[in-house]
Amino acid sequence: MSIKREWAMKEFNLAELLPQQAVSNILKKADGLYKNVNAVKNSKSSTRPCYPKLDKHVRNCTEDMDSNSLLVNRQSILKYARQLDLSNYRVLESEITFSDG
Repeated sequence: MSIKREWAMKEFNLAELLPQQAVSNILKKADGLYKNVNAVKNSKSSTRPCYPKLDKHVRNCTEDMDSNSLLVNRQSILKYARQLDLSNYRVLESEITFSDG
């Protein structure tokens, strides 16, 4: 067994050894592969909230609700965001959205 094959098996928690050529190809293309992974991971981070103050208020409220063992779900957050919006921000209801992350 080659050292690279053993390393790949341990590093990636594989059940079987990879062929030597596959390990060599992965190592040759590692920089490009890692660049693609980072782009996917960071793709959502560049998106900023349209209403940062509203976002901050909602985040603080959900943290308070969670620390007080109150139910925190999508419906309760939307309800709170709508109440805040009506009293402070004048955001159209259709503009209140949540990310999946």
